[in-house]
Amino acid sequence: MSDKSNSKLRFAMISAAIVLTVVVFVDGRLWPSGNHNYASGIPAEPDQSRVAAGAENSRLEGKASGETEDTEASAEISTVPADWKSELRQRFGKTITHGHTQTKAVEKLLAYLKHEYPDSWRRELERHLREVFPEYAAQMLQLFESMEAYNTWLESEKHNLMQMDAEQRRKLLWDMRYSYFGDQAKEIWQAALKNDEFARSLEQLDANSALTLEQKVSDYARLLDRVYAHSDAQIKSRRSQEFSDRFLSLDSVQSSLSEMEPSERYDALRQVRAQLGMDEAAQNRWYELDKKRDERWQTGQQYMQARENLLAHGDDPAALRDLQLDYFGPEAEIIANEEASGYFRFEEARVYGRN
Repeated sequence: MSDKSNSKLRFAMISAAIVLTVVVFVDGRLWPSGNHNYASGIPAEPDQSRVAAGAENSRLEGKASGETEDTEASAEISTVPADWKSELRQRFGKTITHGHTQTKAVEKLLAYLKHEYPDSWRRELERHLREVFPEYAAQMLQLFESMEAYNTWLESEKHNLMQMDAEQRRKLLWDMRYSYFGDQAKEIWQAALKNDEFARSLEQLDANSALTLEQKVSDYARLLDRVYAHSDAQIKSRRSQEFSDRFLSLDSVQSSLSEMEPSERYDALRQVRAQLGMDEAAQNRWYELDKKRDERWQTGQQYMQARENLLAHGDDPAALRDLQLDYFGPEAEIIANEEASGYFRFEEARVYGRN
């Protein structure tokens, strides 16, 4: 296989790895979590911030490894294969003036350079940018340096940020983004801007006690249409469950649902899901699940009362196991193991439509 083919293969493999890395940071959450509370307004950091992640360590490693500017070392350095230069231009060239595109282009190129030139990638970045995007190389280099500095600040302040409330955290993050990037921050963090708008609107909706549940879900549906106006319809449809979960997690919504009789609540939940884009088949499945969950919680509450009465007369492990079998049958062992670890599922808060 030729050197050119080898280079192309390596570049393709690195590109695939970058895609997998970025997927982990969908919407670039600052501290990724599967239980992200969107209503809390936790700010979003874009995947672009990974452009400079660890760059300071890499710089120090470069010095430690004896990085030099000598002519002999430079003579051995090759460039990104010509066909990949063309691909980079084709992929990013049309919108290269946009800050988001520039960070993605630098990220792509940086991954290749760190792999090919682990000791000199910083020096190579400028030369390669001037070859691939000569008109914007200086701007993109400045963007990289700013991102590196911002990430250093972010790492040093992450514990303080976690102690702040949502609005304080949002304000400080945006103040620092504008400090490092100026107006271009709005382009780089366009996803975070959308998430912040969504979070603030959701907080206002939750706090509006004058609205009925029907009015709130209507306002929420309009909010989704506005925030995700340019998103693909199929993507929005696939996320209907996510959207309904966010809405159902609002305290005011749960308060309204908890005041309803079961049959009324089932109908209300169906209407919420329908208005948020869930198809009828899915609505029917959730309708049945809602009823099963109510039965499950009712059994759980009865069990907890019986358990309390039993333990009031002393610790009797055998009697407790029998009680668990009476209420939960084959799942009794799961309940017993949970309780042994200190977890009591039926002491958790009930979230109608969610658990």
